[in-house]
Amino acid sequence: MIALACDYRVMTDGAKRNAWMCMNEVDFGASWPVSFAAVVRAKVSAIQRFAIEGHRFTPTEARDTGLVDEIVSGGTRGVLKRASEIAKEKAPKAREGVWGVIKVRSSLFTYSKRRAHAYSDTFTDVVRRQNCIAQ
Repeated sequence: MIALACDYRVMTDGAKRNAWMCMNEVDFGASWPVSFAAVVRAKVSAIQRFAIEGHRFTPTEARDTGLVDEIVSGGTRGVLKRASEIAKEKAPKAREGVWGVIKVRSSLFTYSKRRAHAYSDTFTDVVRRQNCIAQ
């Protein structure tokens, strides 16, 4: 679930040892918090296989269904290297804080309109105070 909450996801190709992505909570009957369901709805195209069946997605299946953005070889080192490259590439666009504001405003659909605007406005004010967004 933590991986799905990230903007970009990189996964090992599983060449050195088995790798898969799944929601094993389905197998032992654990319920999901509302926040999990919101993230899954926003990021997973194969919701039935992921959320209901608990399917174990191979790296290729995970990429093809949008669970991860890229597959790399080299195990943990390869994943960390590519993730660092992506972060350096995307960082200049993130420095203004606009992406965070957009994400907060678009992800608060589970709240009432009044609460969503209050949370969104609070986040925007914090970002502005930190001189991240021009007023």
